[in-house]
Amino acid sequence: MPVRNTHPLALGLVLLAFCLIAACQTFPGGKPETITTEILRDRLLARQNGVKELKSFVRTTVEGKRRVTFNQVLLVQAGSSIRMDTLNMFGQTLGVFIHSPARTLLYEPARNRAIEGEAVWNAMERTVGMRIDFRRYAGVFLGGIPHLDELTIDRARLSADKKRYEIETTHAASGEHLNIEVDAYTLLPLILRRQDGEYVVRWEEYKKIGDRDFPHRLVIRFPARRETVTLEYSNPSINGGLPADAFDSPVPSGAHTRDG
Repeated sequence: MPVRNTHPLALGLVLLAFCLIAACQTFPGGKPETITTEILRDRLLARQNGVKELKSFVRTTVEGKRRVTFNQVLLVQAGSSIRMDTLNMFGQTLGVFIHSPARTLLYEPARNRAIEGEAVWNAMERTVGMRIDFRRYAGVFLGGIPHLDELTIDRARLSADKKRYEIETTHAASGEHLNIEVDAYTLLPLILRRQDGEYVVRWEEYKKIGDRDFPHRLVIRFPARRETVTLEYSNPSINGGLPADAFDSPVPSGAHTRDG
């Protein structure tokens, strides 16, 4: 069969077509779908309502007045209860922090000493150089937007590069304004920013856990205070069940207890 000469213009068009196909394939969803704000909110709610519990080893880095790194075991339930066990290099427990609707406490087994109530937040500031009120941020550890069901979407638009939905919301009760950025192809939350700049939350390094995408890196920044908390998850387990007494007080009788 005779070999035909290919016109340079035709070859160029073929190469251009391959480049366009490859460029499109970098986005698994093909293109972001056009959806209403109600559907967008419902899908975000459905996703985070499906994550009820979390257990994970975490490496926590706190950067503020000083830089401190901890190895911890993190337990979270329904976004309202959280437990963090801080471990030494041998895996022994140095301290236990628990916050739940029933209690807030910090327990040091080596000293058999516990702090309860508001004094916990002051003790945390003395220990790590930063005051972190987990009452406001517990939900973000599950990869969720806190109080999403109480937020009203004021405006939602596709970003100029068409990669993200930019959502402006207002909390119905407090009037707090929150800006949320969501991946336009996967509808996974990426950034939560309080409009006045008090804090910024970033969910990064999404990986599959079963059939769910879950962020394996969480960053909480407080720009005005120049403080940052970074959690790197290792072998996280979702909805695998937590011990019935996970958020009960670990403080034995006879321990020295100080109330705040």
